[in-house]
Amino acid sequence: MEPIRYSTVQLPDGARLAYQLFGAETSGLPLVLICGTSGIRSDWNRLSRIISKTRPVLVYDHRGIGDSSYSALDGNDSISVESMARDLLFLLASLPYRDWAVLGFALGGIIAQQLALLPHQSHKRTSLPFRISHLMLIGTKATVLTSSRHGLPLPAQRDRQPTEEERHGLVRNMIVAQYDPRWVRSHETFIEQKVMAMIKGRPRPVHTIMKQRIASMNFDFGNTLAMISSTTSVLVVHGRLDQVIPFDSASETLARIPRAQFVQVGTGVGQLPSLDFGHLFHDYFTAETWVGVIDAFTRSRN
Repeated sequence: MEPIRYSTVQLPDGARLAYQLFGAETSGLPLVLICGTSGIRSDWNRLSRIISKTRPVLVYDHRGIGDSSYSALDGNDSISVESMARDLLFLLASLPYRDWAVLGFALGGIIAQQLALLPHQSHKRTSLPFRISHLMLIGTKATVLTSSRHGLPLPAQRDRQPTEEERHGLVRNMIVAQYDPRWVRSHETFIEQKVMAMIKGRPRPVHTIMKQRIASMNFDFGNTLAMISSTTSVLVVHGRLDQVIPFDSASETLARIPRAQFVQVGTGVGQLPSLDFGHLFHDYFTAETWVGVIDAFTRSRN
């Protein structure tokens, strides 16, 4: 099997972000897809190849996971929501586009909000050398959740490497948590295939996942989300069956970003057939359904 080709950009501290840009030859509004906790860029394959038929699509690995590196071999880089937003800012600024649509999923949605707020925060205020014309926030949150019942299950700390059986169980638990129980029962073969693909795929180091999880529990946007540029259209999407980030988080996000809209349900173009989907949204419904939502939203203007 040929190795997957990807590009890298070196960050100011020496770390490297791995990324792929599909559809560069197209003329549509470019879209960046931001992974959630433990995610890597190949997780977007179901959507990215279809979307890239009409627009450039950027997928990338966060620092210290997939094909992206830390600044040093010891992997001691600190990770926060702000640092991940600044990593993304550097990547986007290195590409020849001055308008972006940004889609953030779960932790990626928090990073997307932070990116949009960099020009407005009280410390280290940073202007963006591009415009975020559209911001899609999927299965995410605007405030830290206080209940320990939510979030992806984390591995127990061990003084040894997990056995193959233990690793399989850990990966399965992380995957199953992202769907609703009924969906899992009817997709056991799919779940097992996903488990094996993750085990055999690109690196997803536990210590990086732990850092990402801690970052997702230690951010504070305060009342600043209302400062997101009035030229940015915002769409919130959340499934009722989400067991990682509860459905009512969407209401809080909508309240904090007054101009944000919630995805419509119906049979029309750009609408979802229902809100009955779990955290890993893009495995529910057809890929074309989600592409329709993205395309309809990014064609809209404030």
